[in-house]
Amino acid sequence: MSEAVDNQGRTQRLLDREQMDIETQVAMEYLLWKKFDLNKLVSNTKNTKKAQNLKQKLQQKKPASQRLKGGQSSYKAPQKLPSLKDLL
Repeated sequence: MSEAVDNQGRTQRLLDREQMDIETQVAMEYLLWKKFDLNKLVSNTKNTKKAQNLKQKLQQKKPASQRLKGGQSSYKAPQKLPSLKDLL
């Protein structure tokens, strides 16, 4: 970013900035002035998506066992329990 990329000594950053419209330039300068932290933005976006996903799952009209991962349990109850006579 800081090395010259043309014979006039301009950096790639400067060349890219010259291609931006004024509104984008002002927005970039504002973000730099406010010490913009991209990690915070990514973290907030990730948390927002998780919250939206949870909200959607909770609003479904399904029982909790079906809303959770895995859906229905794999346990199958026996159809008929044996009598005590059969066991003894």
